[in-house]
Amino acid sequence: MFLLILVLLQLSLIFAIYNILDDQYKNQFIIGSIIFCLLEIRLIGTFLDHEAERVVNQLYERHGDIDKNMSNTSYNPYDPEAQQYVYKKQLIAGFGNTQLGKESLKGVIKSAEPVGPIVYNSSGIPTFAKKNNTAIVIIHGFTQSPNIFRDLIAHLEKTYNADIHAPLLKYHGRDLRSFSQMNTENIKSELIKYFSHPHFKSYSKIIIIGHSFGAALVTSLIPHLDHIKLPIKQLILYAPAFYSFLAESYTLNNTQLNLLSIFFRQYFNYAFLGGDWNADRISDVSTFYIFDEADSSLRYNSTNAIRELMNFDINNRNMIAQIPSTYNVDLIMPKNDERINASKIISEFGKLPNVNIHSDEEIDQGTPNLHLKNSKAFYSLIDSIVRPII
Repeated sequence: MFLLILVLLQLSLIFAIYNILDDQYKNQFIIGSIIFCLLEIRLIGTFLDHEAERVVNQLYERHGDIDKNMSNTSYNPYDPEAQQYVYKKQLIAGFGNTQLGKESLKGVIKSAEPVGPIVYNSSGIPTFAKKNNTAIVIIHGFTQSPNIFRDLIAHLEKTYNADIHAPLLKYHGRDLRSFSQMNTENIKSELIKYFSHPHFKSYSKIIIIGHSFGAALVTSLIPHLDHIKLPIKQLILYAPAFYSFLAESYTLNNTQLNLLSIFFRQYFNYAFLGGDWNADRISDVSTFYIFDEADSSLRYNSTNAIRELMNFDINNRNMIAQIPSTYNVDLIMPKNDERINASKIISEFGKLPNVNIHSDEEIDQGTPNLHLKNSKAFYSLIDSIVRPII
């Protein structure tokens, strides 16, 4: 509102000055006014970007924040329980190597860390170790973290004798500056490195669950997973982010993103560019709080990140047709998804002989994530797929 009032006042002033100028100066005045307004808009956008970074940085506690003034939180880094919490997260992030884990967790939001199996020895000291012969790996979606699946993870841990793993994708779960540098090829490389770790070769069965961008990533990585020769028994692809409505209007949306980043700002939350916070789409209050607590959201999107997401979609959707018949795949595709073309996804996966499609589930009351609003139905569906394998 403030910006709108400012713009209207300036336009009124420019119009008034224009009317009293001699004709010989009017063209130069218009050109100068346009340049001034563009520079002013860019300056305001830069200020808003810095303010967004500052606000988001204050929302969450992060690894490496021990020396910062955190008066708005009850977290005490010198408390033994807090120290053990950090130590366990470092073990998981480093596959047992706490030094590597510490490095990889720098700047990561507490609650957004990767998930993995922890075993306690006879002295009560936690170690990162395989507990079962089956592993379930969950790959989260765009802008999110493993924490979005914390209730599903708890359900799986309680129900099955399986180790639950959930990596934090590169550029995610940190801050806006990191997220704005998103590069999907680097994310793929990190995920290949993750699955190549010797730890996963010790399992006799692996089930991979991918959500949205995570499901699309898994699809694009199948040739690499084949090369690693992991014992993957099942892929569960939950609303894979192919054929998104953003990418389907690529030229228009890419132009808008370029104009926005050049002339105004790089962080935004405009729904027409897919940058709105997912919780804004939730009309049910109880579900809003469930999502808000689980999301660890940065509240803004990035022009570069959205552009990367669209390009990834367009460049990798052909990988659907290349899924080998040796893979067992279950597609969970809510038919009223607001971000991707569900009918197109169902059509493309329906051409494959080895895919079971679950498309009767709907996103209820505007909830962007089926597993949060309809968790019982979602867990039941996951159980029906997982139980026969384990």
